[in-house]
Amino acid sequence: MSDILLLEFRGVGADDYQRVNAILGVDMAAGTGMPPGLAVHTGAASADGLVVLEVWDSQEDAGRFFESRLGAALDQAGVPAPARMEWMTLEGSFVR
Repeated sequence: MSDILLLEFRGVGADDYQRVNAILGVDMAAGTGMPPGLAVHTGAASADGLVVLEVWDSQEDAGRFFESRLGAALDQAGVPAPARMEWMTLEGSFVR
């Protein structure tokens, strides 16, 4: 079964999210630049910050991405580490 990762960033907005994606070379519309093992990625901005919900084939795949690409991109964009990071087991999913 896949693993879900929930990330919450405080004081981070849509512009920060777009900047990190540009540094990573990720194009959501084209579906390019995604790391191996990432099945689903959703990012949403609110008044408090940014929430990212991802579905990964494994926590190890996510760890490799964080170590090899994401950590450096967050640093380069000036985005702080997530205030919350929680792994969950995917029990069901629906996409329309």
